[in-house]
Amino acid sequence: MSSYKIYLFLMMCLFAFALSSSHAVEMIVDNSDPSVTVSGAWTTDTSNCFGDNKFTHGQGSDTDKVTWTASLPSGWYIVYFRMNTNTTYATDARYTIVHRDGTANLTLNQQRDSTGWFVLGGAYYFDGGTTVTLSAQFTSGDVVVADALQFWSVFSFVQMSDSHVGYTRGTANTIAVVNELKTQAKVPMGTYGFDAPPPSFALHSGDFTEYGQEYWSTLMGVFSDMPFNVYFSQGNHDSTWSSCKERLKEKYGKSPYAFDHYDRGERYHFACLNSTVIQSPRGSFSREELDWLEQDLGSLEPDTPVFLNFHHPINGASDPKPFDSYRLLEALRPFRVLAIFYGHGHSFNQTTFDSVRIIQGGSTYNDSTDIGGYNVIAVTPGRIYVAKKIVGDAAGSSLLNMTIPGAPVYLRITVSSPAKDSILKGSTLTVTASISGTSNTVTAVDFEWNGDDVWRPLSGSGMGPYTGNLDLSSAVHGRHWIRVRFTMDSGGPWYKMAQFWHWDDFPKARWIVDLEASSLSMPAINSETVYVGSNGGSLLCLRKLTGQKLWKYEAPSDVVSSPDTAGGRVVFGCGDSKVYCLDAKTGEKLWDKTCAGPVYGPPTIDGNSVFIGTIGSGEPGSRYLYSLDLYTGNENWKFPTENAIEMKPAVLDNAVFFGAWDTYFYAVDAQTGIQKWRYRRNSNRYYSPGDSWPAASSEAGMVFVADRQYYLSAINISTGIGDWVRPSVSSQGLTPDGKGLLQRLTTGNLERTVFDNTTPAEWSANASLDSAPVAPISRRLCTAIVNQDGLVTVLNLDDGTIVYQFQIGRGYELHPVNIDVNGDIYASTYEGFALSVTNNDLSNMEAWSYY
Repeated sequence: MSSYKIYLFLMMCLFAFALSSSHAVEMIVDNSDPSVTVSGAWTTDTSNCFGDNKFTHGQGSDTDKVTWTASLPSGWYIVYFRMNTNTTYATDARYTIVHRDGTANLTLNQQRDSTGWFVLGGAYYFDGGTTVTLSAQFTSGDVVVADALQFWSVFSFVQMSDSHVGYTRGTANTIAVVNELKTQAKVPMGTYGFDAPPPSFALHSGDFTEYGQEYWSTLMGVFSDMPFNVYFSQGNHDSTWSSCKERLKEKYGKSPYAFDHYDRGERYHFACLNSTVIQSPRGSFSREELDWLEQDLGSLEPDTPVFLNFHHPINGASDPKPFDSYRLLEALRPFRVLAIFYGHGHSFNQTTFDSVRIIQGGSTYNDSTDIGGYNVIAVTPGRIYVAKKIVGDAAGSSLLNMTIPGAPVYLRITVSSPAKDSILKGSTLTVTASISGTSNTVTAVDFEWNGDDVWRPLSGSGMGPYTGNLDLSSAVHGRHWIRVRFTMDSGGPWYKMAQFWHWDDFPKARWIVDLEASSLSMPAINSETVYVGSNGGSLLCLRKLTGQKLWKYEAPSDVVSSPDTAGGRVVFGCGDSKVYCLDAKTGEKLWDKTCAGPVYGPPTIDGNSVFIGTIGSGEPGSRYLYSLDLYTGNENWKFPTENAIEMKPAVLDNAVFFGAWDTYFYAVDAQTGIQKWRYRRNSNRYYSPGDSWPAASSEAGMVFVADRQYYLSAINISTGIGDWVRPSVSSQGLTPDGKGLLQRLTTGNLERTVFDNTTPAEWSANASLDSAPVAPISRRLCTAIVNQDGLVTVLNLDDGTIVYQFQIGRGYELHPVNIDVNGDIYASTYEGFALSVTNNDLSNMEAWSYY
């Protein structure tokens, strides 16, 4: 038996296995296979062929034919023909393909400038098999050639993004996309030479609404009666004003979530993440989300093809930050990730980032052309085709034609120093790294510090170890990271990151506690205990001096709310639409109150009352500020607003002050819930005073609040009339004596001022700030403020001098840190830690007070 006959026998055995095990099909039928029939005088040619030979014929009639017969599992297929490099073959070779819906008559140019497999036609539905015929009738060229055919099973799906349903044009254009997909059968794939089969499902890469939950019902109406499932991932517009996370959990059972698609038994896995911080436009991947992803992917069979879907691009300089992107890539490297689908940029493009293919899905809204579009993705056992499709266009535009990669080939790098989450207590960082799993030659090894893109060389040979040092004597103490890079003579480069803590004196962490999930909750502190929530659905009580866990309450959903404590009770809101009250000493639940929609904002306890707002359910009449009895949980009153409430209310002189994402800032009678006044600086909802914690001063007779256009308004407490407005302010706070106003400037400074807008600042200090709406928190002589990159600055309230700085984390920090009368700070981080930091000499304290 010839080598090719052995090959053909093995292929038929494999095909028989494919039939029996129902796996995705790649079948080759050669011209010399017994199932191929010939009529007419065809010549056998053994040069440049697939297998033993190929058939050729000069110009003849349509009765001179080669017919390939293939038995296939029922389903959709693309047909390929094999052709060698040539310049003399027929330019109008005529094929017919019999399929379920009829017969396709095709005319193909066989002249090729390379040897390989080329698309003959598709996608066709073959109900158990097919016949393909090539005739010798042609008009141009010397001969027509019959060589092997290949049949690849294929399925398709749609990627869409940035619909902005709720915005007039976004809704209309998305409806046009949906209507086209409802009526479209096969989808043209640009210049690829085939039409994709009807989509099996759609991925939506976020910004499906304009303002979150408010338009959830509208969104569901737009996508109703689709002929396939649509899988949504949350974007910044779906999270900022009124997060849709709970709606996604209701729809899919959890968020993030995953699903599988099977093509003739072959499993393709899709993981849909939320790349947004809850109630924020910032892009990041939370601790619990990455943990879920590793667990989800780790449960798959080896080499299962994986696709990811989320909103933000990971290859930018910010949003998400490189730190977040690299953490995601670290989680993905052991797995067979074929592509990441994303949105945000309203563009159609594709590229690779650190060996991972990333594909942007355009916009069904498309603000530049006023015509929406989407991507169509066709997946075969060996290739992925992506085409951009604009509504109304007869054909798509080719965007990507890629070979499906095999098993993961990312090399294993070990960073033994610094070890993950280790503590470096000296001033010199030693980096030690090795690589394995390759026979290639290492040509260079270096590392960067905190993503500064300054690559410092490491010394070594072979596979390692490679070592080097970095002087940290002038570095800010706290959380840091490095990324090691191995450059080889072939492939790569290959990267590995490591996060660690560093301090060589003071300030230093007194204790660090692993929350096991991201936190957006400012710790509440008293003389003995610390209370902090996490996105993993827990509220922890810690001993203030040691960080010892005293108790942990498990809630059904995210505890984004910063807790408040009084009267031996601790109160907080939860994503499950409830307010909880626990015994502060034992963690026993004393009561809970069901509200209208998720409760992400912090409560304020004043006397016997708890004041807290909700973001609503998305339905009209579901956003309220509640007044609850601290001891019973009974509702005293609720005050309706036109959109979500997420800020911490301020209480002064029997009035509650708060803003909502409806453009208004309110004053409500604390006893009756009757509106005293409402104030509006700007009627654009984007710029509402919705998230910056207000500061009410009896000394000034004013309440101060910054909005999202970064204007600080000073409002008369009695009348609700604005006294003055200052630009470039993102948040505010009061000094403990109530006689000074602290203003966080978007220029990076924190300023202490008096209460008018004409007297120069008492001091202005560069605290490395940004536009995050995070308030300064003050106690006694100091104030503490954190920027969104996790750098905490503690300043002297008298003159603005910096007392100390500490890097508490590297994920987004979008909530305040707390500070006690000793100047120690208490923080939780988006990386998932709670910590206490002190600048005070602890040498005379017991050893248990150290970290």
